[in-house]
Amino acid sequence: ASAALEQDKLIATAVATVNAIAKDPETLAALVGLLDHLLKDSGTRTALVEILAWTFQQETVLNDLVALLIWVFSNPDLVKQTGDFILKALDDPEAKRMLHAQTAELVQATV
Repeated sequence: ASAALEQDKLIATAVATVNAIAKDPETLAALVGLLDHLLKDSGTRTALVEILAWTFQQETVLNDLVALLIWVFSNPDLVKQTGDFILKALDDPEAKRMLHAQTAELVQATV
């Protein structure tokens, strides 16, 4: 419990710091520049992917994500908008090419 409380305090401090920084345009611009630089670095991207992969493998995180998806897709308007978005996204020559290639690979693997 104390570890969770400590983590909550750290998160609150980080949020408060970013909120304070965001009020100064020069500091905010510098922060955005730093984040841009970090995200363009392949080592940072690799580490971020590893952190995300580990995070999504945690049972509590997976349970929370599933609950979130169930809650989100219980909204009929959102379901319609998501379906419309997916249909538009799939109506793209590159997306169709990738889907056809994946389907062909799947058929070859099963035959």
